[in-house]
Amino acid sequence: MPEVPAHLVVFYAACLSNITPPVCVSAFAGAAIANADPMKTGFAALKFGASLALIPFSFVYAPGLLLQGDVTVITVTALRYLLGYLAFAMTLQGTEFLYGRITTWQRGLFLVAAAGLLIPSSHWIDLASAVCMAVAWAPNILAWRAQRRTAAV
Repeated sequence: MPEVPAHLVVFYAACLSNITPPVCVSAFAGAAIANADPMKTGFAALKFGASLALIPFSFVYAPGLLLQGDVTVITVTALRYLLGYLAFAMTLQGTEFLYGRITTWQRGLFLVAAAGLLIPSSHWIDLASAVCMAVAWAPNILAWRAQRRTAAV
């Protein structure tokens, strides 16, 4: 394994200990401030940050994320992983940021898209995964636009 990604994996894991149980110092401090159950807060932080736990492995398998390669490789890799982690986060949380809750079939398509985008493979699989993500997201985007249109009238 290359030296820089190996060091980043260890460093990133140390940083993630702030939100992952059993340590989750930040989550426990937030629970104390909010008078909430510390373990429930810790697991909620883990749920919201679970996609972050995969990022160090991406450093190893996608050197473009560490700005290694030409501009095209770096740009395509960054966009692929941005969309992949967005789809994975929406799958884990069961919501998306425009319109709210997503249905089970949307979650399934977002999971397929996330797997296709986050696992290094061919460009055709990346394209198919992006299409899956667009199909899953289309109903919520259309509903969000309709809601904005009716609110403006």
